[in-house]
Amino acid sequence: MTESFSLNTSEQKGLQLHAEGFEQGQYVSKVAYVTVTANGTTQKITIKYTYAKDPTGIESTQADRIYVANKQLTYNFSSNADRQLNVYGVSGRLVKSEVLSQNGVVALNDLHRGVYIYEITADGKRTSAHKFVIK
Repeated sequence: MTESFSLNTSEQKGLQLHAEGFEQGQYVSKVAYVTVTANGTTQKITIKYTYAKDPTGIESTQADRIYVANKQLTYNFSSNADRQLNVYGVSGRLVKSEVLSQNGVVALNDLHRGVYIYEITADGKRTSAHKFVIK
C-alpha cells in the first residue's frame, strides 16, 4: 500500500502500520519506507517493526515456574506435556529453540547482550511469553 500527502511546516500526521496474514502466536517483522521531501531535499526513512498477533492471548498456569537469571532459563511445570521454548530477538527473529521436559535448565550463554522474548508452547498452544534482558 502506498499513501502520499503534503504537510505544512510543523504539521504532523500519524502513520499506522498493520501486519496481517499469519497465525496466532507468531512474531512477524515488517518494513515501512517513508520518503520525505522538504526544501528541495529528499530523505528516505526505513522503519522496521515487530508485530505479535494477539500478544495477550496467553494462558498461564499458576503452578508453572519459569525464571531467567544468570544467563539461564530454569523451569518447573506442574504437568507433563509436549513443550517447546522459542526465544526471539527484538527484531522478531527466532534465535533459539528447545524441546522442554517437565523441569530443567536451558543455557542462554550463546545469546549476546540485549532484549529477548521467550515463548513457551504446550501441545502446540502458547502458554506463556515474557521479555528478558541479557546483560
